[in-house]
Amino acid sequence: MREDKTVDGPGSIGFSRRSLLSGAAAAGAAGTFGFSALMPADKALAEQVEALKADGWEAHPCACNVCGGYCGLLAMHKKGAPVSQETVRIMPNPTHPQRGCCARGAQAMWVWNHPMRLKKPLKRVGARGDGKFQEISWDQALNEIAERVKAIVEKDGERAVTMSSHNFSAMQKWFGCALGTPNVISHSSTCNSASIAGRRMVFGKGFDGAGKVEPDYARAKYLLCVGRTLNCAIGVAAVVARAKTEGTKVVFVDPHMPEGALTGSEWIPIRPGADSAFLLSLIHIGITEKLVDFEFLRRHTNAPYLVETGTRRPIAASEIIAGAPEDAFVVMDRKTASYVVMGLKKDDKGNAVGFAEPEGVDPELDHAAR
Repeated sequence: MREDKTVDGPGSIGFSRRSLLSGAAAAGAAGTFGFSALMPADKALAEQVEALKADGWEAHPCACNVCGGYCGLLAMHKKGAPVSQETVRIMPNPTHPQRGCCARGAQAMWVWNHPMRLKKPLKRVGARGDGKFQEISWDQALNEIAERVKAIVEKDGERAVTMSSHNFSAMQKWFGCALGTPNVISHSSTCNSASIAGRRMVFGKGFDGAGKVEPDYARAKYLLCVGRTLNCAIGVAAVVARAKTEGTKVVFVDPHMPEGALTGSEWIPIRPGADSAFLLSLIHIGITEKLVDFEFLRRHTNAPYLVETGTRRPIAASEIIAGAPEDAFVVMDRKTASYVVMGLKKDDKGNAVGFAEPEGVDPELDHAAR
């Protein structure tokens, strides 16, 4: 591990290795899966790609966007031929760190021109479960929906209306605001919100989106999945499958048995709603039995930043140190037994992209004061 270095000279505020990921570093973290030795399935895919190239096909690397996983794909196109189902093939990219191709990615060529694609709203005309529908106009569909929503509001109030969606949450939020209901539920609350929050805390704003920086599953020795099924995106599942062949132990903590725990993994049933207690217990054991890398926390994270007792609110440096920036934080320096400003480096949009810290500061983890 390299020593701390600032960019502005001794004693000045600059970057050290505590800095958050830059674009290049993020790319490096995402690439830790590597492009080294391919698994047998990847080798077979690579051979297929080379055979198609030799037969006049062009390979266009791309990422699947049907969900937020951004799995690596190849769009193979027969050179010089018009685009059609016969001249385009969608397949996993064998050299991508998160290669995968589920049914959603595989049907990309059929999204807009499948003969069975729905082009008008369908209204059920038979009994529920009979599968009988008829095409109606958009005006009729919207008018009937509006009438039903109006009837619900008149009977039970605006908050009796709930909306849920995948890709149109923004529009629903506007509609919900106008209608007067806060019950707009995005799929991300049960999908990627937790991972986005985790990446934001670890890597900073800008690298928090789904598919930006994935955990280094390929190098993990023990993977604990609390409420995580790993069946989406398929590229992530493929990486974990390869890691398991290298000896990675995968454990699922979930009230119900997820698909990934059916073979080659361990399942630990947990009482619904007990996840927070379970995770806090792990943290407690790690701290009390000194299983935590305290030196890493002290030198490379914001764990030493002082917080207010009870509320756990981060204390602004300006509350303790006169003239300190309003958006800076504060630590206790073990060497000087004094408070030191720990600032943030921001981009032109105001997003935090790194830490600006004095050279030679030795933060205290256990400082407490009134």
